[in-house]
This record gives sequence, structure tokens and C-alpha cells, in this order.
Amino acid sequence: EVASLRFVRAHTSIPVPRVFGTIHFWGKSYAFMQRLPGQDILQARWNRFTDTEKHNIHTQLRGFVEELRAIPSPRSPAICSVLGGPVMDYRICTDGPYGPYADEAVMNLQLRLGIPFGDVRRVFHSEPQRAEEIIESHSRRHPLVFTHSDLAQHNIMVDNGKVTGIVDWECSGWYPAHWEY
Repeated sequence: EVASLRFVRAHTSIPVPRVFGTIHFWGKSYAFMQRLPGQDILQARWNRFTDTEKHNIHTQLRGFVEELRAIPSPRSPAICSVLGGPVMDYRICTDGPYGPYADEAVMNLQLRLGIPFGDVRRVFHSEPQRAEEIIESHSRRHPLVFTHSDLAQHNIMVDNGKVTGIVDWECSGWYPAHWEY
């Protein structure tokens, strides 16, 4: 996360916490960082914002995502973290990082739990529509873009109807363009 925060700070205008330092204690690493002003959108209660505030927040977030996606990967076509190592996504794996992957096809094989492309219809014979969706999705190659990979309400800080920062970058890295959705 520390490397990602420093990378995003250096390559974008996205407000992220400033890292003051790190310590390693009993096999764990801890980062000391700036607390950003405001509350996350969940705490601030999205439904209490005016339409103008919601529009402003959407506009800011769209600009931030565009900035992230404009950063070229130095390791393309690899799917990897800022440092070129494994990536983390809690939607896939909760017991630690995975990868890096040489390319999207290798990552898709892992997402299919090692099921070879030619066996998808056989394995999903009772769900033919699911099999076709997997085949169609995994047949395409997507541009690789830098992605937060957990851009959810609890990671977006707001104050007075404006985004004051984005936190929790431990899952960020270069992923296929559809990944953030």
C-alpha cells in the first residue's frame, strides 16, 4: 500500500494520504500516514447530499479514474502491483495476494480455477448460459490500466460535498480495464 500511495501521489492529482513512515513489528508491517479530512461516503450518508454535491463528487471521481487509467504500465502485458509483484483483490482471494500474471489469459485461467478454455462447456454443462458468458468474456483481451481495485464508498473521503481523498490502495495495480466495475 505504501508504494501505491507514493506512486499515485507522484503520478496524479488524486488526494491520497501522505505516508510518514513504516515499522515492522513481530512479522507485520505498519504504515503511519496522514488522516484525510472528512468522512467516507458511507458515514457521510450519500442520500443526504444535494444533487449538486452528488454531481460534483461524480465529476471528481470520474476525473480521478481517468487519471489512473492514463498511467502506462511499465510491465505490460503483466497484471501486477506497482512494484511488479502480486496483486490482491478480496473478491477473488481472501487469504493473500496472487500473481503476478504474465498476461490476462493467465489470470483468466486462474479465475476459472485452472479449467482449460476447451473444457468450460463440459464443466458448466448444467449452466450453458454461464459457460457461454465465461467463454465470451475470457476470449477478449482488454487494455491494462492502473486501478484502485476497491473503489467503494468506504474508501472515498468527502467533506462539504467534495472528495478530499481516496484511501486503502493495497489492492491497486495494473488490471484489465473492466476490473474496477
